[in-house]
Amino acid sequence: MSRVRIAVDALGGDHAPCEIVRGSVLAARDGEVEIVLVGPRDRVEAELERHATSSLPIRVVDSDDTIAETERPTIALAHRPNAGVNVAARLVGQGEADAVVGAGNSGALLVAGARQLGRLEGVHRASVGTSFPFAPRRFLLDAGANIDCRPDHLLSFATLGVAYSRTVLGVEEPTVGLLSVGAEDTKGPVQVRQAHELLRRSGLSFVGNVEGSDVLEGGADVVVCDGTVGNAILKYTEGYSRVLLAELERSFDGAVPRPLAGVVERLRESLDLSLGGQAGILLGLRGVCMLCHGRSTAEDFRLSIEKARLAVERGLVSAMAEELRRVRAAVEGPAPTPPGR
Repeated sequence: MSRVRIAVDALGGDHAPCEIVRGSVLAARDGEVEIVLVGPRDRVEAELERHATSSLPIRVVDSDDTIAETERPTIALAHRPNAGVNVAARLVGQGEADAVVGAGNSGALLVAGARQLGRLEGVHRASVGTSFPFAPRRFLLDAGANIDCRPDHLLSFATLGVAYSRTVLGVEEPTVGLLSVGAEDTKGPVQVRQAHELLRRSGLSFVGNVEGSDVLEGGADVVVCDGTVGNAILKYTEGYSRVLLAELERSFDGAVPRPLAGVVERLRESLDLSLGGQAGILLGLRGVCMLCHGRSTAEDFRLSIEKARLAVERGLVSAMAEELRRVRAAVEGPAPTPPGR
């Protein structure tokens, strides 16, 4: 079987290109992917020279610089179509790579992904989903891509999340919960109440409304909300985890008793939301697109590249398309019988 080809935006992120190139080299050494590093050739090749890569499946595709976090994605991409993130997405759209991984301006990756890959039939808006290191089989979407969502958008997010949960996370029959202010189906704003009715008719394993505490405690495998709420949950959890880690350090005054060292280290790893397990994935496109945390380290990039490989090998795009067709048929119902028959 040929290697999965991963296009990596080499200059996106807080630690570019050093950590991105190092993480890509680590992934290539695993032997299961071919890495396509996208960025200004001189800068990327200079960074590669710091590693032993002569026998590794790594190549460089030249591009302009990256899109800065302060730039408006649509305007920046219109003026710089050869920016690294756009070139990386274009490689996937043209069949020269199988997935794209980036950690730069997330809006630019969203726009580039939608334009270069295209949306699946029935998807009006692509959605960003994420899981958590301490709850890796629970999936939250939308995590910030879509602010104002119609009920049918939320239904689409749920459908895409189920396909991802089953295909990539290995949950055999994922349950779906709709995030609201109470478990009763009458709770929440009008778009949530209308989405509740659509989900009830969808044929998905819909458990009804769930509350904020259920996101991590297991009220549902896939939790659906609009991007404002999802991103707030994500950022709050990041901040709370940092506070807990700081308190842990203070509690032991820098000297963890040996019998507790293993327990404390496992707790530290499970609370560290900068890990690659926190990377988001853009769902609903005709290709695999991973969005890494801006602070991602080399190991985080390696893990994100591995996730992209799994999504490609397990047929995520086909699984999403099939789930969308099935849910659309369930919600719309059978076609009416023509008169006289």
